[in-house]
Amino acid sequence: MESPFQYDVKQADYLTAVASPYRLGSTKVNFSLIYGSATFNEEGQMETFTRMLDGNITLTSPDIEEWGIDDSVILGTICEKVGTAAVEFIEGEPKNFNPF
Repeated sequence: MESPFQYDVKQADYLTAVASPYRLGSTKVNFSLIYGSATFNEEGQMETFTRMLDGNITLTSPDIEEWGIDDSVILGTICEKVGTAAVEFIEGEPKNFNPF
């Protein structure tokens, strides 16, 4: 019989955040967070993203006021709120990635 106190440690190297839903002008935005690992091709473009863990975070007015066309601003805020740090921002559309 397995112990109810057993656990697995997983290391996710990447975090994605998808505003769902995002309404222009909203003072509260929910983000679906997806932690996982990725593979890259020789040109450095993301090829695959393997989902390991899901989460959610809701940001309100003070946190989203500076969010414009530069997503690194909001991603930095999200990292700060979940207790991690972003060391690099990568844009990509991996072939097998579906955030929903």
